[in-house]
Amino acid sequence: GDGYDGHAARAPYDRIIATASVPDVPRAWLDQLVEDGRLTVPLRLRANAQMVVTFRRRGETLQSVAIVPGGFMPLRGERAWSEPTIAIEGDWDASLTAPEEGDGAILAALLHEAPTIEPLREIPWQVASMMGLLEPDWISVRHRQRRQIEWSGIYDQPSGSLALMVGVGVPMRMMSWVLFAYGPPPARD
Repeated sequence: GDGYDGHAARAPYDRIIATASVPDVPRAWLDQLVEDGRLTVPLRLRANAQMVVTFRRRGETLQSVAIVPGGFMPLRGERAWSEPTIAIEGDWDASLTAPEEGDGAILAALLHEAPTIEPLREIPWQVASMMGLLEPDWISVRHRQRRQIEWSGIYDQPSGSLALMVGVGVPMRMMSWVLFAYGPPPARD
């Protein structure tokens, strides 16, 4: 079946826990949840930025009761949402909050340069995840053939600069980060 439809045959549910991200809560999930029931769902808010939110049903609305950063693959299916992507020359795609004409060419030129590589201090992975929600110029860059390779960072279109972070360490723990900076300093700074 399609996860967007939930599982009406066994509804209603006291608890629903989604283990794939969605951009919005499907109506079927609300309809299959009992009054005062809990729904925990990874919400994909923008390019490579998610929050896992627990809601409580109150009539026809959901109230958030807890929120933590998280990262889950998107829910698949006929109604699956996909982030708008820009094809970059070679084997790369990028997701931006507000892509502009010419971004693909600028990013291709930047990614063909040798980057400046800088170690960053150790920070919890949750802090890096929050950056994706707070930074207006957030970007996610993925390899087309190896989708598990995904880097996130800041793209400053006016200056033509790009800074991508790569985490090194044990997931869900303190991570060391490496910064790959392309072009002039604004994105890196």
